[in-house]
Amino acid sequence: MRMKMRTINKRGLLSFLLTLIMIIGVLPLSAPTVSAEDDTVEVSTWEELKRALEYTTKCSVVKVVADIETKDLNGHTGLHQDNIIFMTMAMDKVLDLNGHTVNAYVKYYSEVGQGYLISIRHADARLTIRDSVGGGALVGEFNQEFLYQFIDVNKGTLVMESGIVKILCPSRDDRYKKCAVSVSGTAIFNGGEVQTQVTSPNGEPEDLIFSRRLQAIRGEKGGSVTINGGTFDRVVLHSSPTPENLGKYELVVNGGLFRRSIAMILTGDVYASHFDHLPMRINDAFFMRTTDPTDQCRLAVGGKPKWGYFTTWDYQFHNDIPGATFEEAWNMEWDLVPHLISENGAVFSDVHDGSCYVRGNINQVVEDGGPIMVLQNEMIGVQGSIVRVLSNAFGVKEVLLDGEPIACGERVFNAPQVDTTAENEHKVTFVMCPISPALRAVGYSYPYGAGYGSSYVRMVVEDIKGQDTYHYEFSDNEDKPFSLSYPINESDVDTLTSIELQYTLMLTANGERKPVMHGYKGTKVAQWVDRSQAIEDVYLDISQPLVQGDYTSGVITADESAPYTVEDTAGYWEHEDIWDLNGNSPVPATPGDEYYRSFRVRIGEGYDKYKFDKNNPPKIKIRGLNRECDNIVVQVASDEKSVWVSLTAHPSELLQNAWGTVVGLRAGSPVGGVSIKPKDSYYDFNITEIQRIENGTVYSTSPSDLIDPAYTYRVNVVGVGKKNMTFRNGPWQYDITFGYYVNTNVRLRMNNDFDTAADYKEVSYDTSSQAYSIDLTPEPDVTCYEYLSLGAPYPWAGTCPGYSNYMITGVPGGITVRNYSWFDVENAAQMEKDTPFVSGRSYRFEVILDCEEGYYLADSDALDAFVNGKKAQVSEAADNGVAITIEYSDTVSSGLRGQVVSFADDSNVTVSLFAEGSTEPQYTTIVPAGEKSGGKYTAVYEIPDVSSGSYTVKVSKKDHVTGEYEVTLGAEAVEQNAEIYPVGDVNQNGKVNMTDIVLLIRYQAGWSVSIYEKAADMNADSKISMADLVLMIRKVMK
Repeated sequence: MRMKMRTINKRGLLSFLLTLIMIIGVLPLSAPTVSAEDDTVEVSTWEELKRALEYTTKCSVVKVVADIETKDLNGHTGLHQDNIIFMTMAMDKVLDLNGHTVNAYVKYYSEVGQGYLISIRHADARLTIRDSVGGGALVGEFNQEFLYQFIDVNKGTLVMESGIVKILCPSRDDRYKKCAVSVSGTAIFNGGEVQTQVTSPNGEPEDLIFSRRLQAIRGEKGGSVTINGGTFDRVVLHSSPTPENLGKYELVVNGGLFRRSIAMILTGDVYASHFDHLPMRINDAFFMRTTDPTDQCRLAVGGKPKWGYFTTWDYQFHNDIPGATFEEAWNMEWDLVPHLISENGAVFSDVHDGSCYVRGNINQVVEDGGPIMVLQNEMIGVQGSIVRVLSNAFGVKEVLLDGEPIACGERVFNAPQVDTTAENEHKVTFVMCPISPALRAVGYSYPYGAGYGSSYVRMVVEDIKGQDTYHYEFSDNEDKPFSLSYPINESDVDTLTSIELQYTLMLTANGERKPVMHGYKGTKVAQWVDRSQAIEDVYLDISQPLVQGDYTSGVITADESAPYTVEDTAGYWEHEDIWDLNGNSPVPATPGDEYYRSFRVRIGEGYDKYKFDKNNPPKIKIRGLNRECDNIVVQVASDEKSVWVSLTAHPSELLQNAWGTVVGLRAGSPVGGVSIKPKDSYYDFNITEIQRIENGTVYSTSPSDLIDPAYTYRVNVVGVGKKNMTFRNGPWQYDITFGYYVNTNVRLRMNNDFDTAADYKEVSYDTSSQAYSIDLTPEPDVTCYEYLSLGAPYPWAGTCPGYSNYMITGVPGGITVRNYSWFDVENAAQMEKDTPFVSGRSYRFEVILDCEEGYYLADSDALDAFVNGKKAQVSEAADNGVAITIEYSDTVSSGLRGQVVSFADDSNVTVSLFAEGSTEPQYTTIVPAGEKSGGKYTAVYEIPDVSSGSYTVKVSKKDHVTGEYEVTLGAEAVEQNAEIYPVGDVNQNGKVNMTDIVLLIRYQAGWSVSIYEKAADMNADSKISMADLVLMIRKVMK
């Protein structure tokens, strides 16, 4: 399926490129102007703002560059339905007001029936509002009475950082609610100001009920609102408690300035049983009184009256608790008032000369003021000119076990049990909050000194030894969190230790210091003797190795018999940037890039006797990867029943070419003796089947069958990668975009062929046999060579022998190089690899050849052997070897030598020297492409004893740009290295692919890009034209 899709993509790409070429050919070429801020769109009209926010263009910042007024739109009636901004796609946009005002005006409510002007409606849509300059405002102005919500966060996320969001509406309305921001999705306020203002021409006063209808923020059922900062001039409302939000805080206030209430509204069907929790929590906030006499509450829980009906409310009460009345439910809600603020919170008011109310006594009504809350015109909460809510103002901040937070209860009897090991010592620590400076300033403190019988900070401990109490004394100058700890000794039996911290909060007033409340915090620690068996090794399997070219990832599993299972929620490799291998990325796995993967291994059901040891984490072994992971991080969970595993890996490089020699396919030899010898050590070949072809009919063979030279034999073979490389078996397939073969290309030669590129034949992949298949004619039963012409290194003065068998060339099939040696003739000493050749001395070169079975070299008196063109001596060597020897009367002191780096394949490299003014080469040498490493081939060439003079060196290889170098040769040797690139490789990375096409198009269009111009001259006419671009496209598409 993928191949078919690729074919379609190729044709479409070719059509696109050819069309582009025609356009370039008829239009004047000019360089485009690229914005430095190509991710920022500037807008100055409502239509531009709508287009920028609604579509996922290459735009992350929408900047307002001028005031936007909409009153003149649609015949001076302002915005209509089709002007509303809907964010309905996954996107992340920033709206920068940039000091300007955007006024969204609506004259008739019937034109915008939904009541909102900006709506975020996709779960993955995110809008951030900021004002980078100051003074900017986003205003929704409504001319008629109706239910309005200027910004509707239906789904997705709204983030407000700075600026003003304001709704303007008439004040005559006593029926319809209006809010600046309505939230059913997620909203986060970090700064700025949210305003809801009336435009009454007569300045009519608002009554208490109407005040509730004008809202800054309204959190709908299921919505999540977090306020970290900002200013809010109207009431902030959130929906009533439901079973779904039990245990959740849908409105969390961590900061901000509120000029009116934060309130909870009762809507819909309200049951008595719902009054057991509040979905809102206030940690830190400022409340400031305004001159409005209708809104005296600051923390409020209340109902929304259906104003206009006058006698009913927005909720229907249901007494689902037997005998429950609304008044009893009201009392239940009263008991929840302290939970509006955090457990260690306090409310600081200027009422009563700056006295405070801590959570422990906030529901105590104080004379002339105190907690008030609105519920059908009744009041419970906190009032005053200035009110501040503080979190962590006193009490226990957290409880730790060995430095890690643990679950705890308000008292020890309702604390959950925490399990740990009995073999180790443990420490339980209660971290205490210091008394807040605001509370300290008005006389609050912990007990300090001694002599307070009913006032204390103490720890009550009960274990197998009984119960004991530990008192703590400290000074009253603690201004940072401090800790009170209790050690639990190791045990050889299962134990339970219950610990309750008890403390008194004191208040000094009129010179008298008295306790005002007692606080508690309890925990239970169970020590269990470990009787489980630790797992030391975890064996996992991955169904697909991480390989160059992958778009997807394999599944990680464990054996069914293993005592553990794998939880791989992500299920794919994550890229270091954005190209995750989840099947959706346009970029495949790329060698050199880093990929990450994390998953959990958990003890399986029914294997409770096993565990993972935190002190000796298990070793993770992944089976199925072709390249080992670079790093494996293992984190054992605190309960030792699971481990979190994080892998870091690079893809295995995909072998592009694999060459081999068919050995043993010789007349009279058994079929079972046939094998394939790989050309290098990065892969192996496995023969899956050998068939005999007789008169077009294919017959199977058995290993004992003897090879008949009268028939053709079909060899089916597959490959396997080694040394972190991947051999991918499959038909020819090329990725034109990223420039690599999807499957490995195979070339084979017979053993009696010479080891040159021309002797290796391309082998096609047969899908029916699932193998590479080639038809071959057997070699004779005996092959005897009577002529040899070897190439070998020269004794260059000042260089060292080095010794590398690949330097010996011209070796025929069936003959191998055992080794070669250099000897100093004068002292007959064999030279070491780091001993230099010295000018003026004689040297002997000797190479030992071995013959494979069925291959022979003629006897020494009949073998005509040459080395570097010089007649050589032939003699017998130990272990049936043949020694080929020549002598040099002196070192080579002049000439040209060096290395040539090339690409693509191992075709031979030709080095020619042209004398100055000559069109014919005076010297030429042809050498193998050499060893391959990192996608490059490195050849070594030598041309000794060159006449003095100036020369042009031309280095060439099939399908490569010829490299030219100027050299001057004299009495000393000259080293000239070269690097040549494939024709079409304009970016000189050794490949010809889409990147080169794009660069050439940009170059011809006048862009400021740098290319290797010689590689762009595809037709070698010394100019770069459209014809070269067409030829390059054809080469890439081939």
